Amino acid sequence: MDIAPFSPPAACTAKQPPANAKIALKHPGYPDDNLQNIIAQFPCFDQDSTGKWGLHRGTLTTIAFILCGNRPGRLVPSNSSNAPTGDDSDDNEVLVNPSYYYIPDNWSLQIEGPYSIVRSFRDYQFPHSGLPRSWASIFPDEYNTLDFPPSQYSPAVRARDATCRVTGSGDGLEAAHIVPKAEREWFRRNTMRVYNDNQSLSPHHQLNDQRNCLLLRSDVHQVFNDRRSFVFVPKAGKIVNHFVTKTHDLGSLYHNRELGVLQVPAEFIFARLAWAIIPMSIAFTTTEGRRIKIFDAETHSYKDVTYDVPAGRYRGLPGMQSHDAREEQKSSDDVMSDSDDIENRSEAEDEEEARLNAVFHTLSPEARYNAGYYPGVLEMERLKEEYLRRHEGQLHEQEMKRHTA
Repeated sequence: MDIAPFSPPAACTAKQPPANAKIALKHPGYPDDNLQNIIAQFPCFDQDSTGKWGLHRGTLTTIAFILCGNRPGRLVPSNSSNAPTGDDSDDNEVLVNPSYYYIPDNWSLQIEGPYSIVRSFRDYQFPHSGLPRSWASIFPDEYNTLDFPPSQYSPAVRARDATCRVTGSGDGLEAAHIVPKAEREWFRRNTMRVYNDNQSLSPHHQLNDQRNCLLLRSDVHQVFNDRRSFVFVPKAGKIVNHFVTKTHDLGSLYHNRELGVLQVPAEFIFARLAWAIIPMSIAFTTTEGRRIKIFDAETHSYKDVTYDVPAGRYRGLPGMQSHDAREEQKSSDDVMSDSDDIENRSEAEDEEEARLNAVFHTLSPEARYNAGYYPGVLEMERLKEEYLRRHEGQLHEQEMKRHTA
C-alpha cells in the first residue's frame, strides 16, 4: 500500500505576487501630500503578457464606478495630469502603474469640487439601468428555476447547481446568498426583488429566492462571506473569480478561473461586488473634510455631504458623535443614568453599532488602526460619560484647586 506524503495543493507552490504588489485608486480632487487622496488599494493578482503584476482594467474601472456612486469615467495614471491610460476600450488590458486617478465623465474640480465617495454599502444606490457595458451581455437571459416551495430554497439550489460554482467540488456544499441576508433593508429599499424568480415572497424572505443563491463548498463559502475575499466579474467574455484580498491558497487556486454555469442575474452579482469592495475605502471616507454619499433615513434620500470630525469626536467611523455633541442634544433636566441610557437605546443605534462592528472585522490591520474604532469603544465612551456625570462636582473642585495653586 502506497502512502502519499503530506503536501499542499500544487497551485499553492506557484509564483505569488509580492506582498507590496498593489494598485492605489486615487481621488484627483484632493492633494497628493502624505497619500491622503488614496481612496483604496487593491492587491495585484493579474499578470500582463510580460509577467508584470497588475489589475484588470475593466474590474478596476467598475470598482471606481461603484465607489463614486455609479459615475462613468476613465482611469488616468497618477503621473499623468490628463492623458487616458492607453486604449480605454480594451477592458481586458492589465494595468501595471502603481496608482491611478479616476476621472468621472463631465467632472470639473473647479465647478463641482471633489466628487463624493459612497460611505457604506447601505448608502449605495443600485444602478438598475446603468450597469457597465462589460456586464450587459455576459449573463444568461433565461434562468433554470426549479419548482420548490419558497422555504426550500437550499434544496432547490443544490438540485440546480449540483456542484460548487467555484471549485467544482461535490462535497461539503452550502447554499450561499449573493446579496447577504443581513442586507434585507438595502434589498427592499433598492427594489431588488424585481430580479427574483418568486415575486410573491414576503419582504422578510425576499433574499431567499433561488436567483439570489448559488452553491459553494463550505470553506469557500466562509471566505466568500466572512472575509469578502473574492467576487465574480466579467473578463474576456467569461465570468471569473477575482480575489480582492490575499488568501493562503484559494487565490492561487481559483483567481481568474471561470465559474460553473451561473443561474443568477447579473444585478445580484454586481450588488455583491459593491458589498465586497465599498468597505475597502473606509479609511478615506472617515477622514475629515471628505465628500461622501450617504442615505438619509429621515428624508429617505441620497445626499452628498462633507464628513467632519467635531472636537472630541473619534477619528473613526460615521455615526459616532462626541460627548459634547451628544450633550447638546440633551436638556440638563433630561440626563439619564448610564443604565437607563443602555436600556433605552434605540433599535437604530443597535443596528449602527452592529454595522460598525461588521465593517471593522473586514478591515486589514492597517485599516483598523486608521479607522480609530474597535468593538466595545462605544460602551467605553458611555461608561466614561457616566463617571464624569457622577463625579462632576469633585472633578470641578480639583480643577479649581489646580488653577489656584
